[in-house]
Amino acid sequence: MSTIDDIDHGRELLLHGSQYRRVDDSKMISLARALDTPGLQICAYPVTPDIRLSSGETAAFLGHVRSSGWREDFDVNLQCLSEVDGEPLLTGWMSLEKFRGFLASCVMDTVDIHDPVRLAAARLHAAVGEWATLGAHDVCFEGYATNAKNKGATP
Repeated sequence: MSTIDDIDHGRELLLHGSQYRRVDDSKMISLARALDTPGLQICAYPVTPDIRLSSGETAAFLGHVRSSGWREDFDVNLQCLSEVDGEPLLTGWMSLEKFRGFLASCVMDTVDIHDPVRLAAARLHAAVGEWATLGAHDVCFEGYATNAKNKGATP
């Protein structure tokens, strides 16, 4: 597994709401049956386009995660699941409600109303409300891998 230290803080971070749905792909259904693993038929699907944090917002946002009590929640399932143009993306997720709690802590932890963490949290808080109305269960976040152990990783 990876940690947020393995995400390139100098590049954008992508976030979107996702919901779980049953897969209707015949190959996945056959695989789930063959392995006697019905959970393979449930996948997360994005319900919204990505919100993109700029490189500056990413650095501030992940810097805050690193110094807060929320780090473990961001690290717990961070892993390479996909690539963009041959570059591995590290993907993690948490429940929508837990992410709302994190955003609230960002506002409480920052005094300056112009603080980049606070501004990003406000923008994401508005999006999370929309995601919830669209049926999202989780927030998915993806960042480009920077750590050498992730370079050339195959999702």
